[in-house]
Parts: sequence; structure tokens; C-alpha cells
Amino acid sequence: MQRLSSVILVPLLFIFHAVFGQNEQILAQLDSIWNTDQGIRMKLVKLQQEGKTKTSEFKDLISEMKIQDSINQKKVDEILQNGWPKNLNLQQNRTLFLVIQHADLETQKMYLPIIESAVKNGQTLPSNLALLKDRVALRGGGKQIYGSQVWIDNTTGRKYVRPYKILKKLIA
Repeated sequence: MQRLSSVILVPLLFIFHAVFGQNEQILAQLDSIWNTDQGIRMKLVKLQQEGKTKTSEFKDLISEMKIQDSINQKKVDEILQNGWPKNLNLQQNRTLFLVIQHADLETQKMYLPIIESAVKNGQTLPSNLALLKDRVALRGGGKQIYGSQVWIDNTTGRKYVRPYKILKKLIA
């Protein structure tokens, strides 16, 4: 009987270690992606607040951001091969979403059903889905539903909501 339990337990331990180890690796990778994604954007916001959007430093950061976004997208593609990961903290969850939000339109459309499923399963926030749906609609030439996409007029500094659908009936 003891030999039988060893035969069963040893493979289970290897499986547990492989799954747990893989999940830990994903979590660490998401933390790293967050730092690169948001680090560049924080520098850009600072330069923007200082009125330095026409400088070579700002333009260089934009180029760096585009390269980093591409690198991060490849990492997220690998992570999402088997669907939305479980047991993510808020920042790790947000990291996956932001990389998708910063991607090209085709990539955003590709991940829309995955985010919809993750919302249904309670794995990500409904606000992520609303933001992505609005961005996809606008980038595709349509109107946003939730009014989540706000722009700033560079001349006046005023914020405005991009075109949105006026729904006759809202379902709460």
C-alpha cells in the first residue's frame, strides 16, 4: 500500500511543482512588463507636463515606447496562449490589459473575446473590457459605448470625450 501511494504522490508532486513554478514565472514576468510599460509612460507624462513634447528627448522616448510595446506584446502573447491566467493580483491583471490596450487594432480585436471570457469568469475587471471595447470601436471608425476614451486638445488643454453612441436604453 505504501508503494502504491509513492507511485501516485511522486508524479503529483512533479505536476504541482511544474504548475506552481510556471505560475510564479508568469507572475514575475508580468511584474517586469509592468515596470517597462509604465516606466516609459511616466517619463512621457512628466515631459508632457513640463511642455517638452517637441523635444528630441520626448521623440526618443516615443520610439523607445513603441519598441518596448512590441517586446511586451510578444511576452503577453506567450502568457495568454492558454487563456487568462488565474490568481493574478490587480497590478498583474492590469499589466496584461494595458499591453493589449497599447497594441495595434488587430491584436486588440483578437484579444477581445479572451477578455470577455475573463470578465465572465471573474478573472479581470469589467472596466478593462469597457475600455477595450471603446478603443476598438474608435480605432475601427465607430463610436464608443462607455465614453472611456478621453482626449486632450493640445491647443486649449481641454479634455473631451471622443464620439460615443447615445443608447436609448442602458442595462444596469
